Amino acid sequence: MDASAARVDQRNAVVVEYFGTHVTGAPHANNKNQQTAASYVRTSAATMDKVRELNESYAPQAAYNKTVSNTDIADAPRDSHVIRNAKKFDKRNQINVMLVQLVLR
Repeated sequence: MDASAARVDQRNAVVVEYFGTHVTGAPHANNKNQQTAASYVRTSAATMDKVRELNESYAPQAAYNKTVSNTDIADAPRDSHVIRNAKKFDKRNQINVMLVQLVLR
């Protein structure tokens, strides 16, 4: 690489510094005491897709541990309840689909 190409790369590079307190989300509207309650942060759709795949072959706690170790901290689920709720929701949806299929026969 010649010197002119190196200069082009350097001109397009940007360094961003953030000063202040990082805020991940606003408190959930159902919090009784919004001063002390943890803020509500929705788990990203991409992370939930990974969770649903892991839920097929792992227990919720194992799926949570795998997700947290393989995901960026900003995208990781808040706790294992997210994993359990996803598994429960998926199971309920499967039952509803089966019931609809039985009724339509």
